Amino acid sequence: MAQDPPTASTSSAAAKAPQPCEALENGRRKWRVTVLISGSGSNLAALIAALPTTLSQCCITSVLSNAKDAYGLQRAASHSPPIPASSFSPYNHQKAHPELYASIEAQLKSLQQQSLAAEEGSSERAKLDREWKELKKTLASMIKPRYQIELAERVRATRPDLIVLAGFMLILLPETLETLKRDWDEDDVEWDGAGSTVTLGTSAYPDLTGLRGRPIPIINLHPALPGSFIGPHVIEDAWEAFNQRRLPAKEGDTPGPVWDQEKENKPSPFGEKITKTGIMIHRVIPELDRGEPVLWKEVEMKVGEALDELKERIHKVEHGAIVEAVKQVTEQLGGGTWWEREGHRDQGTEVAADSTKSAAKPDSEKLTATDAASAGT
Repeated sequence: MAQDPPTASTSSAAAKAPQPCEALENGRRKWRVTVLISGSGSNLAALIAALPTTLSQCCITSVLSNAKDAYGLQRAASHSPPIPASSFSPYNHQKAHPELYASIEAQLKSLQQQSLAAEEGSSERAKLDREWKELKKTLASMIKPRYQIELAERVRATRPDLIVLAGFMLILLPETLETLKRDWDEDDVEWDGAGSTVTLGTSAYPDLTGLRGRPIPIINLHPALPGSFIGPHVIEDAWEAFNQRRLPAKEGDTPGPVWDQEKENKPSPFGEKITKTGIMIHRVIPELDRGEPVLWKEVEMKVGEALDELKERIHKVEHGAIVEAVKQVTEQLGGGTWWEREGHRDQGTEVAADSTKSAAKPDSEKLTATDAASAGT
């Protein structure tokens, strides 16, 4: 298959091979954690930093990215010992399977050539450009499910006990989640998987019965509270809901006017005014950002705070919370309780708090604005 060009991460990993994760004192192996990233990997860095302490019973055996230039790959490969890290993008998939896309790529090239030949500004060129854009969308829709299945195969090949989506900016399709099931037996022996670190020791599971075929636990970091905003721009959504005004369209612009409910006499486009936002780490289910929370942390909104300042405070909270969540989930796996609530949906903060002992932290442990400003690992 086509591979991304070598990066600093791949070259440094080649210079110093990954070392096995040694067994714990009781002879059991450490929990195998595969982390998926898309960018800088600051939350990955928090997980790596916690391995000697809070996450001493875990081993990050593989880091995968859907973007070849993700700095998190370098973070993993430069760790001592290095963590196997690789990227696999939709572009890689497309170039690895030219037979699947040759026909539509030829059509795109033909439309592009026809457009260039047409008179600039003419209706004919506009028509050809529209056809090109629509065909490009068709190509993307063809690539997406095939790429994700191939990505899932790579993830599954690392034989993870837990998959952590840490700033992974790709929505996993239901069909993809369906394929992320254990297709291996727990053999109580060391195992050297493709693109992952060896873990030495016997099984960490209390009961080996029925492990094959079970969904691989997947958790996602989402910078919003349970039952609130969903999607990739939730911090922006929270800022607008608190301030009741539109963010600047571009840097340097001023925000839009504050929404005047009495004057407008209709519901605010920003939703109800909020006083707090936060983050949650939740189970991944087919519904976007609606899996049952493992835990969440609240962050109070501040009057006059810029969006970048809010983002910085939230990211600091994320770094501590993701470590705490991985510890909780692996403890549930070790206690045999994780799969009892497989597929459960987020019902909002009040319901989630009572739904399971691990669903959320008590009010005394939720973060205030002061706490959030100093949170981290």
